Amino acid sequence: MRIDGKLIAQKILENLKRTVAQSSLSPTLFVILVGESPASISYIKQKEKASKLIGAKIIVKKMAKSAKLAKLAQLVQEANKNSKTHGIIVQLPLPEHLNPNEILPYITLDKDVDGFTPNSPFTPPVAMAIIKILEEVKHLGRWQAERSEAMTPPRWTELKFLVIGRGLTAGKPIAKTLRKLGYQVTIAHSQTRLAQLAKLVKSADVIVSCVGKPDIVKAEDLKPGAIVIGVGIHRELTHLRGEKSGESRTGVPATGGGDTSEVNVLKWKLMGDFDEEEISKVASFYTPTPGGIGPINVACLMENLVKAALNQTQTSP
Repeated sequence: MRIDGKLIAQKILENLKRTVAQSSLSPTLFVILVGESPASISYIKQKEKASKLIGAKIIVKKMAKSAKLAKLAQLVQEANKNSKTHGIIVQLPLPEHLNPNEILPYITLDKDVDGFTPNSPFTPPVAMAIIKILEEVKHLGRWQAERSEAMTPPRWTELKFLVIGRGLTAGKPIAKTLRKLGYQVTIAHSQTRLAQLAKLVKSADVIVSCVGKPDIVKAEDLKPGAIVIGVGIHRELTHLRGEKSGESRTGVPATGGGDTSEVNVLKWKLMGDFDEEEISKVASFYTPTPGGIGPINVACLMENLVKAALNQTQTSP
């Protein structure tokens, strides 16, 4: 069964909208963007859209790709002192000359809404998103079991989790959070051999893939009924078949009639770590790309932001 990440995110954002309206707060997120990475710009736009929906604000400070650590640290420290700023994030990834581990510790714990520093009181949004998905699967699993005597809901603490990838922004915080919750977690990474990875996939009940490359998780290696969650993304050039050479992309004739034979049109498409069509034949639940974990991740960031704003307001003199 396909998990609808947009629907889960919508529920989270609607609840946050009510909370913000009732509190009369204006939760404000300060974002530092270094360089002009299209992916980073896209992520920030998603955050801006979500923040507008719940009644929050985002301030984006754009820095040149050549920005120095000292300047970033200065910006963070200024935002730390600003009582009207409730959350601070440094958009990752950073240019190669900047080390996230050197800049992130400058963010005070009460404003670390990305949850990347060791003692942060906030769960990283990407890890929160995994938990939200598992909660949805539990709900749907119980719903299915009620309608089938042959099905029984799984005992979640007995499930074996496999997290593929150990990066700062996904694999590492996800594995850490799952272990903290008492789940059995195995981590595979770039040094894991393909044969070993296939064995790990075969033995896992829940697979969380955070790589960003095609066919990391293959249906042929999957345990029947496993849950597959895709976090990694990449872009591929794909063929759009069935369009007519005499039509534009909107279906309107391009040159007054013309040849109506089918043509192939190339277009960049956002893809995940596995073939959804093949995975759906074996997995009990899986997330699509796009529309899977991405929207939930953004919604969970907003949840942390609202929590930070409420906490800071309650503790302020």
